[in-house]
Amino acid sequence: MSDPNTVALRVAALKHLKDRIDDAYNAARAEQAEAMPKGARWPVVSPLDGVKLGTVSKSEPKVRARIADENAFGAWAAANYPDDTEYAFRIVGSEQEVHEALYTHAPHLVKSVTVVSRDLRKRVERMSAATGVPTGPGGEVDVPGVAVDDPDGVVSCLPADGGWQSVVELVRADAALLELLARPVAAIEAGGDAA
Repeated sequence: MSDPNTVALRVAALKHLKDRIDDAYNAARAEQAEAMPKGARWPVVSPLDGVKLGTVSKSEPKVRARIADENAFGAWAAANYPDDTEYAFRIVGSEQEVHEALYTHAPHLVKSVTVVSRDLRKRVERMSAATGVPTGPGGEVDVPGVAVDDPDGVVSCLPADGGWQSVVELVRADAALLELLARPVAAIEAGGDAA
């Protein structure tokens, strides 16, 4: 059985090392994301022995549109596509008020709202995603209540089989990689040089 104090020392040291490596890895990914186009895949090889270390890639998420303001979109749809809307009532009072109102028929607890058909919602979302701006199915631009998200890609790395030994040799040959682990956390996160 291993000495618990020795194992605890290894656990604590490895945790510090892991946290520093995680911080440096995330900072490097953020820096790479700025320089790499969406959808790119770059193989990475060791400059020492030419062994493939892995593939760094940046995802290519699709542009997505969504209805962000139901009231603004409902008003626009009612004015421009009345056949695709209907009026309904939405309960706006508290549950207690609603219970009391059901017995006393208080009309102040309901509000008239525009309900847009699912079909029109989907057409506007598809058209907006395709054009990159809030767009109606007839080509109308600046449709209120619609948001278009164009997320940036995420950088990731798929390590290559057999690359570990080359990474070990890189660390042995390049003191800068070891110095990276000695940087203050704030410098790693900021992508700065060793302090």
